Amino acid sequence: MYTCVKEMQQHERQIFNTYLARCNVIYASYIIGAYVAASIYLMGPKMFPMVNIIHAEYPFDTNRTSISVIIHAHQMVACYQCSSHVCLCVFGGLLIWFTTARFECLAVELQNNTNIRTLKACVQKQLRLKRYAEDVITCFRFTVLFVVAVCSFLMTLCAVTMVMNTPVIVKMMFVLLNVCFLMYLYMYTWPADNMKDMVEHSLSLSRSAYDLKWYEQTLGMKKNLLYVMMYQKPVTLSIKCIISELSLHYYCTVRLPVRLRSKDLLQ
Repeated sequence: MYTCVKEMQQHERQIFNTYLARCNVIYASYIIGAYVAASIYLMGPKMFPMVNIIHAEYPFDTNRTSISVIIHAHQMVACYQCSSHVCLCVFGGLLIWFTTARFECLAVELQNNTNIRTLKACVQKQLRLKRYAEDVITCFRFTVLFVVAVCSFLMTLCAVTMVMNTPVIVKMMFVLLNVCFLMYLYMYTWPADNMKDMVEHSLSLSRSAYDLKWYEQTLGMKKNLLYVMMYQKPVTLSIKCIISELSLHYYCTVRLPVRLRSKDLLQ
């Protein structure tokens, strides 16, 4: 990533700036919200009759001032570490957005192609970039599986608590946990869906090859363009037999089983 940013050209920089302007508000708001929530939680002992931030029992005397300060400092660090882990999805989303932007840069480069030598270089870049995208997806595949499982479990519990006679605070806790994990999953879903569209639909490399003036090229050039325009299997964030592909459509339909369960409970 560092090498690519260092050596990018002006038109590539404009593409990257477009992607940054598109998603920086949501991702920055997510990070700020995570750390603000942790800071509000750390203010609990000042607002409520609490001794420690985290209720824990220690095998030593904690009434001394020095020990109490160390415990509070340790618990504060632990809370902010939890917030940083919640923001791990931002790093995964950044890598997927970076890959999507590189696909678009390659599509622009292919549109400016004029001879067989530059076309060969574009195809080689496409193969390397596709392998890079698959490596990125592999790194976060099981993280997404864990988040999907937790979201499904929490949404089921939330549906159960809504129809039961439980305290409002408990219901609010489950709703907030659902929102947190759904936002965590959305941080992966949005860029993964865009990367799939970049390879498969209107912004794909095949479309860029078709937009060339192929009818003015030589016979050998036309054959090579035909190979490029062949079906390209999209790079998707998927898990065999569990998640066909992580996309916005899947993200919007994941709530369907929970709605069905809640209707059954009401009946």
